[in-house]
Amino acid sequence: MAEIYVQDKFSDSFTGNDLHAMMTMIGLTDNFSTQEKAMFHIKRVFKAKPGQSRKVATLAYQAAETYNGAGQRGEFSVYFNPGTTPGDKDIVVLQWTDEALKSVFRGENDIPSRSLEIWRELMTLTDENWIEFNELLTPDKMVS
Repeated sequence: MAEIYVQDKFSDSFTGNDLHAMMTMIGLTDNFSTQEKAMFHIKRVFKAKPGQSRKVATLAYQAAETYNGAGQRGEFSVYFNPGTTPGDKDIVVLQWTDEALKSVFRGENDIPSRSLEIWRELMTLTDENWIEFNELLTPDKMVS
């Protein structure tokens, strides 16, 4: 877990509003404004069967692309460990941010058909998967 702390030589620390003002001065407001809209960080984690992590990562990426193309998801990233780096082997993570947590079973949810095909293939290449939700720290949530 990371903590956000900004300090300069002229003051003890910045508040969230000071941080936003500073980022505006140095031209970082576009990315920061995007982060302000996103309230949650979401991770879908897959435990791939041995030797399948690259294939699972590719399919997870393709599934996220279908949601992105349908306007149901913004920017996302996929990372994986086939055993070539320290950490848990055969783990694939698809992550994104969103303004709200939404049930997949909601009435107006139009799941892209290509995503369903990809999901079926993912299930044959994985032992398990789970989802993690975390609330993002935004300037209005910072404490002084």
